[in-house]
Amino acid sequence: MNWRKNSPALMIVFALCLAPAGVNAQSDSPAAPPDVDAILKRLEKVENELQQLKSQNNADQQDPQQNKVVALLETPFWGAPQYGRNNVPRTFVARLVLLNLTAKSVTVKREQIKLEVDGTSHTLGANTRPAQNFPIQIGTQSRNLSDLKPAESMTAPPNGTASTWLVFSNLPAGNQIPKLVLKMELGDDERAIDINEFSRELLKLDVERIGPRQTLALLTISGTLNTINVDTLVDELEQLTVDRVARAVVRWNEGAEPVESRLSSWLQQSTNPTQRAQTSNSPYPVIPGAIAELHLAALPGRSNTQRSYRPNPSGTHVHSESHQAIEAALASAYEVLPRDELFE
Repeated sequence: MNWRKNSPALMIVFALCLAPAGVNAQSDSPAAPPDVDAILKRLEKVENELQQLKSQNNADQQDPQQNKVVALLETPFWGAPQYGRNNVPRTFVARLVLLNLTAKSVTVKREQIKLEVDGTSHTLGANTRPAQNFPIQIGTQSRNLSDLKPAESMTAPPNGTASTWLVFSNLPAGNQIPKLVLKMELGDDERAIDINEFSRELLKLDVERIGPRQTLALLTISGTLNTINVDTLVDELEQLTVDRVARAVVRWNEGAEPVESRLSSWLQQSTNPTQRAQTSNSPYPVIPGAIAELHLAALPGRSNTQRSYRPNPSGTHVHSESHQAIEAALASAYEVLPRDELFE
């Protein structure tokens, strides 16, 4: 399976979703000091994509029905305040960005935005504040949930943008990621964003089989692993066990986004089969026990000192380089394979 085969439209959405919310937008909460170089690079990419959309929109001016208002999501988060408990209510957080390519202003009120969780609708503005404040990681920054306040309304001017935080709290508990759909009223139209599909595209996951008898699965992440698309990663591992694969390496390509700290800790703990059972109370899906060998390589956010070691008998499962992880994952297979297969 290859999740890298994205449609052009989804690629444009992905690029736009990387835009800093404060650029040409209404901002309802102060942002932490940005990295100037990173912001400039992101802004250049977004402006190029925006210009493409505007050019397409200008070409369609003869047909007013082709004028567009695009709704985008940034940094979606699904989680709970207590890491070690899966029986507490969940909270969904994201930044909503409206891109208005029409000649009229577009306004969306808070009560016109709803989140469907497994088919049950929840209105923004009704019971949206969490029972307890807790920090969440937005990109590489930690933000207090109490600072992320949804605006009463947002207005995108002609050929402009507007944005607001979305916070839905007291949602159903459990460590399975539900079906999440964001819906909003835009005039006489209703727009829907499939959050699971959107997050899956952000992951940029590629899966291949390598090694003797194709016994090792190599899962490569080139995008962002977050608290929603982790479900996609676990689903892939589940499917591999159906195909009788018991060894897997998850590696990150250069340029992949850092992993949220609690999610990273859970993932590292899950690589050890003796500790995997302890993750059953975490807010994330459980990695199947049939994956006997699970190794990580080039995990973003870990310092070179932390990950500058080679596979060793003590059972290291987090590695600096892909080849180290592959060697460690296949070590037990090499011990039992016939000699002639080892030299093929």
